[in-house]
Amino acid sequence: MKFTMEFAEILGIHVGDGYMRVRGGHHELDISGNLEEKEFYDKHVIKLFKKEFSLEYLNGIEFQPRNTYGIKLYKKHICKRFIDLGIPIGKKGDNLCIPTQILGDSKLIRRFLRGFFDTDGSIYFAKRASGDYTKFHKTRHYHPRISLDTTSRKLFEDLKKALDSLNINYSTYIRRVKNEGWKDNFSIRINGKIQLMKWISMIGIKNPVKRTRYEIWNKFGFCPPHTTLKQREKILIGRIDPNSFYKDP
Repeated sequence: MKFTMEFAEILGIHVGDGYMRVRGGHHELDISGNLEEKEFYDKHVIKLFKKEFSLEYLNGIEFQPRNTYGIKLYKKHICKRFIDLGIPIGKKGDNLCIPTQILGDSKLIRRFLRGFFDTDGSIYFAKRASGDYTKFHKTRHYHPRISLDTTSRKLFEDLKKALDSLNINYSTYIRRVKNEGWKDNFSIRINGKIQLMKWISMIGIKNPVKRTRYEIWNKFGFCPPHTTLKQREKILIGRIDPNSFYKDP
């Protein structure tokens, strides 16, 4: 199978937020995220799908029962490309992985990681509650952290291989669950300015919900938590002072 950069990123997006169904021979591909991610789907994801699969029409839709926004396709030939790579139908569970064709190519790895992060990853900034730090470090969320989480052990191992190949440092955590029917959570944490800048230069961020957090940090040296996309956009154009989210003594 020929892999394009677009297809590698689409695979990462699907692994992050996608779902496939096959019912009575009818194939369905469904990818959606938070309603705040409408711009990401309309201006980026849909363009990727149109280019890769030569689609003339594809529109974003709001899935009201689950309060998400994304795309839905009923194209057997598209679903088959995913299925032929071992992407599971129905619940993805432990069967998720990064195809070997991607793991063998650093350019494809970068695009897959971007797609996965943009949909299922997170970026946030921490402050230092105690210790020998300045007032700024104790009161402002300045320390960058990227998080990649999955319940698939195989995907967890493949993500580590992908990051190792790009020389991005990380730490790992496994949260064991005791509840019957629940699955362990495998977490990868990428910490600090140096590793974040590696991520930006090699992989990048396309989702505005996440990219605006980085842009605020890059501009002001910190990024307040619990803000909306609209608030962050106003911060970036100077209509809101990011310090106003803090109650300094």
